[in-house]
Amino acid sequence: MHEHKIDQMELKEVEKYRFDHMYLRMMAEQTEKDFARIGFEFTFKINEPPDFYDFCLQLEPKLMEWCKEDRQKLMGVMYHIDMPDHLLKEGINCKDCNALAKQILQRELIKVVIRKQYSL
Repeated sequence: MHEHKIDQMELKEVEKYRFDHMYLRMMAEQTEKDFARIGFEFTFKINEPPDFYDFCLQLEPKLMEWCKEDRQKLMGVMYHIDMPDHLLKEGINCKDCNALAKQILQRELIKVVIRKQYSL
């Protein structure tokens, strides 16, 4: 993965992709794959049109559940999706699973955007 490029991508640069239906579908697929690799089964219900914040709302209750069941395994997901070091040092904020869902999906969207840009 182009880790350096991921770290350099700004929130404002990826913001426009939050409304791109193709990228949102790819983000959902990538998120499902990454969680499954660590042992968390989860499938998004993709509404039409796909919506970034709807995905956050779907992920939030699962994060609450996983925070209670296996916080260490959830930390493994954070490492796997290349969550920035400053967020990892703060630890997983299970008190605000909505913000955690946004951080995770933002990171997954960045990965998808960069992968798509470098595959052209």
